[in-house]
Amino acid sequence: MVKLEWYRPLGLPALTEDAVRAAFLESLLESNRAPSFFVDWGKVHRNVDSYRASLAKLAPVYGSSDPRNVLVHILQESPGVAPVLPLLAAWRATSWKILQEENDGALRSESLDLSGTRPYSETAARNIAVFCERAGVLRVLHESQDLGAYLLGIEAGMDTNARKNRSGQFMEARVDPHIKRACAINPSWKLFSQKKFLTVREAGVQVPTGLLERKFDYAIIGPPKPLSIEVNYYDKEGSKPQEIVDSYIQRSRELRDAGWIFAWITDGPCWKGDTPQIRKAFAELDAVLSLDLCRRGVLDAVLGTTEPPLLRGLAEQIASSTSPRAKSKDIDRW
Repeated sequence: MVKLEWYRPLGLPALTEDAVRAAFLESLLESNRAPSFFVDWGKVHRNVDSYRASLAKLAPVYGSSDPRNVLVHILQESPGVAPVLPLLAAWRATSWKILQEENDGALRSESLDLSGTRPYSETAARNIAVFCERAGVLRVLHESQDLGAYLLGIEAGMDTNARKNRSGQFMEARVDPHIKRACAINPSWKLFSQKKFLTVREAGVQVPTGLLERKFDYAIIGPPKPLSIEVNYYDKEGSKPQEIVDSYIQRSRELRDAGWIFAWITDGPCWKGDTPQIRKAFAELDAVLSLDLCRRGVLDAVLGTTEPPLLRGLAEQIASSTSPRAKSKDIDRW
């Protein structure tokens, strides 16, 4: 069961598990999609700019009457242009096994090297040009006058794959200040993040054998007991959010037997409603927090620190503001 004394900063009329769980449910965010969530434009533009010289060298293919041979000539003259070619097909690797089908239907794999680190023979350059033709890249080179604009679109599209990482970064960016301030106040504490439990055991701390190869978000060695913290955000219901509760309950039990404390910081509309899984989490884990509960002092209580009143007051002003502009800032901040 969650340790109710850690939830005193919430100022609840009755400090019960039901009241704490209700406060958690009422505090959940509807979205983590701040403007920075969608595309990391800084990274996208840096990637495109790094290839502008190569794109310029590929310009003669545009409108050519013999695009394949023009590309072969460019690859032999300037092999360094090769790495941009798979990018035009939204693929970052520069060397891999490519599948080929023989005339009799047999399948075979052959190596394709577009690293551009050494000169290409005519045969190698022609093989790359044939690949580009079959993959549609040669048509892009032949028909696209502005390859920079085309690559910008490709990079923006590929960057959407990083949204899952940005979701995690959104949570960690709001948890980090609490943890790092607590460790700064207590310089003898040891902080580990994004490591395996094996790393902690090598530092001389008891860890359950079954967890040695498992990764954690944070481990803090120094409070009365070692503390493990997991942080995540779930937007939609599904099997993974439901299974994660059972996984964390099992981890918490193993850690508790080894003298640890386990805290779970989670948020998102997935948890809306007093679901059986959330009830299980509050009944089994040492602490279950949302970002808002962290902001209101519960994480500081878990860590044994106190948030400076000025910062607490400023955060409360932001949270209580009803203006659309303030709410937008609040999403980016929290």
